[in-house]
Amino acid sequence: MTIPLSVDDHIGAALSLLIPGEEALPPMVEQTIRFLSNAGIWFQLSRNANSTSCRDASNNRRRLGHTGIPLWDELKSSFCKFMDSNEREQLIVIHCRADRVLNMERLAKALAAPSPPIRLSSEDISKFGMEYGLVNPFAAADEHSYRVDPHLLDIAFTLAPVKQLFDSDVIGPVGTPGTMMTNAGSLTWAVEFRPRELAVAVHARVEDVADPDPNERGRPWGVRGRRPIGIITGNPPESGIELWRTVNSTVRRLLGRNCIGDFSMPQVTIRSLPELGLSMELDRREEDIRSALADVARELCRSDIQLIAIADPANHYFAPLMTEICNEHGVEFVPLAETTAKWLHANQIRQVALVGVKQVADQGNWSPYSQALAGIKVERISERGLVMVKELAYRVKTEGTTVSAINRFRDLVQQEFASRDILLAAPELAAMAPQQRSRVKGNRVFIDPMKIYGDYIAHRYLNWPWLSEPDSDQNNQPSAGV
Repeated sequence: MTIPLSVDDHIGAALSLLIPGEEALPPMVEQTIRFLSNAGIWFQLSRNANSTSCRDASNNRRRLGHTGIPLWDELKSSFCKFMDSNEREQLIVIHCRADRVLNMERLAKALAAPSPPIRLSSEDISKFGMEYGLVNPFAAADEHSYRVDPHLLDIAFTLAPVKQLFDSDVIGPVGTPGTMMTNAGSLTWAVEFRPRELAVAVHARVEDVADPDPNERGRPWGVRGRRPIGIITGNPPESGIELWRTVNSTVRRLLGRNCIGDFSMPQVTIRSLPELGLSMELDRREEDIRSALADVARELCRSDIQLIAIADPANHYFAPLMTEICNEHGVEFVPLAETTAKWLHANQIRQVALVGVKQVADQGNWSPYSQALAGIKVERISERGLVMVKELAYRVKTEGTTVSAINRFRDLVQQEFASRDILLAAPELAAMAPQQRSRVKGNRVFIDPMKIYGDYIAHRYLNWPWLSEPDSDQNNQPSAGV
């Protein structure tokens, strides 16, 4: 159980944030501390570079050891005035997320006002002891919170209670940690808080009064809510680990400055299924694999998993079965072969050498690539090469990527293929590809379907376009070569 800190404890913690040359807390910062402490809600202070706008602030805020927060986690506050239905002038501070814009028509309707509110000028705001960039919910919490110029002629108006209104989108947390930030009464001081608690503390109304800013990119689905991923692995078990690593690294790359480390990563369940290793002899052990895979798929679907992947090319022979089971439960199954083919077409690759165990590489009835690679010329491996692949795959499973295995892989590629692009449809071979760049003669390009697969899964997690889909850009192009 967390013991709430006292006002003095919070002020003591704030004093430790003073920088050389500073002797005391800014008055408005101390006021913020006292208000939030007395309200009994959780908050945390931090320092940042001088920030006069929401975008500056979001770039400079510090939270969880990271500099910069997503724009949607910065609170945007607008000090306004409006005429109520009785033709009395009222003051109101309206709060929304910084990636939203106020919808003035809905706002007027929510306030029962004949016309939309008007933002106060910088001069007007200064009459309340505030300034542009420093309007926040704490300074306007009650009539004693702000410092009104006593020489104002319209003193009755300026001493009127300031109403507060939170856009409904502010109240629900967006991803993890679900907090928001704003200024703490100074351009270099910030405060982190839980918005729902704050809205209650300042007695704010909550209304739907803001829309997405058309000039801002939409929030990725994966940070708006949980979309747990299930990865089935086992042939070899390490392939699931590599797929997971690819998904995480791609999410980091796509989110860029909006990535906040652990809290931006998807929730992942790994199920290592030893029976998947039987796919080395898929043509003779199909039923054993089918039964085990179906049981695990149904188990994952009955949990909170929303997207399922298999980290093994050979077992994507069962993609139709997996799709059927997932569809029954409203879960998405991601097919590897079709995803790989889409990537090849998008990158205008018209010929590949397909390297894998016989059931995959011969493009026969057992191969998930039998239909997917239509329109692409496939250089097939010889019977001798298939024997080498099988022996090499078994060796890597038991011994790892030894120097001997790497050398045999080099010989296999040089003896068997003339194609520039080598599609590595066996995780054991893909694990050795990075060591081959200086070993294999010719301008060979090794393509790992699992890298493509992980890249695509990351995009599905974020609900962002992939490849040539609308709105894709240079920041979300795949990097699947190994």
